[in-house]
Amino acid sequence: MLCPHCGHDNVDGRKYCRACTKPLAPESISVKPAFSQPSQPSPSIPTPAASPALPSTPNVNGMAIASLALSFLAFILPLGIAAAVMGHMSRSQIAKSKGRQTGTWLAFVGLVITYLQLAAASLVCIAIIVALQNMNQNLDRDRHARAALLAAMSSYHRPTAEDYARQRRDAIDAMKLIHAGEVSYLAGHPDEGYACQMYQLGWAIPSNELNMHIVNSHYEVKIDQCRGADVQHLDDRVYAAEAIPRSDRNPSDAPAYCIDQTGVVRRYAPGMVNELHQVILFEHKSCPESGEPVE
Repeated sequence: MLCPHCGHDNVDGRKYCRACTKPLAPESISVKPAFSQPSQPSPSIPTPAASPALPSTPNVNGMAIASLALSFLAFILPLGIAAAVMGHMSRSQIAKSKGRQTGTWLAFVGLVITYLQLAAASLVCIAIIVALQNMNQNLDRDRHARAALLAAMSSYHRPTAEDYARQRRDAIDAMKLIHAGEVSYLAGHPDEGYACQMYQLGWAIPSNELNMHIVNSHYEVKIDQCRGADVQHLDDRVYAAEAIPRSDRNPSDAPAYCIDQTGVVRRYAPGMVNELHQVILFEHKSCPESGEPVE
C-alpha cells in the first residue's frame, strides 16, 4: 500500500507508513445513532368539510304588498292598472326566487280585489253612459226640460243684470200661464171654480211650461187666494197668485208680482210686499190696485 504522504510502499494491512509513520488512510468514523426509529408519516388531520350555508329568512315581496294596498283603490283606473301589473310581476318574482321571497297570497288577494273593483267600475260607467244617452234622447223630445236643465246648470255662476231681467220675464210669463190655466180650469170645472192648488195647473210635471218658467225665475210662486165652489155667483169667483223673489237668487230691489181673475199682472216694489200679503192673505181680496200693471 503506497503511503499517500511519502510514497513508501508498505505491506498491505498496515495502518501507519513504515517510513514516515503517518497513517496510510484517514479513519472514517461513521457515527451511527445508537437507535434509529424509522420515520413514520404523521397522521393527517382531516380538514373539516364546509357546512352548507343555512337558508336566510324569506323576505316578503314588496310589490305584492303594494299590489294589495292599491287594490282597495282599484276603482280609480290608473291605480287599478298599477295594482294589477304589480300583482302579476310580484308573483313572477316570487316563483323565480326559489324560496327567498314570499307573498304569493298577498299578490293573489290583491289581484282578486283589483279585478272585482275594475269590473264593478266598468258596469257603473256603462250604466251612467246608458242613462245619459236616455236622458239626452228625452231632452231632445222636450225642449222645456232641456231649457230647465241648462238653467239649473248655469245657476251656479254669479247672476248678471241680464240674468235678473230674464228671471223677471220668466216670473211674468209664469203669472200669465197661471191665469190661462185658471180660465181653462174654470171652464172645465164650472161647479168647482178656479183651481186652488198649483198642481191642478200641471205645475208638478217637470216638463210643464209653467214649471219651467217658475224654476228659471227663481221666484216663489203660489196661489194664495181662491174662492170658487162656495160662491153662488160666477162673477164673485176670484183667485190671486203671487210671485215673491227669492233672496238668494235675486237682488234686493227685485219686484214682486201678482195676478188675479182680471188677467192683469201687477208689479210691486219690495216695500209693498207686506201690503200685498195683508190684502190677499188676511183681507181675502184680489191683487191690490196699488201695484203697477205690467204690459
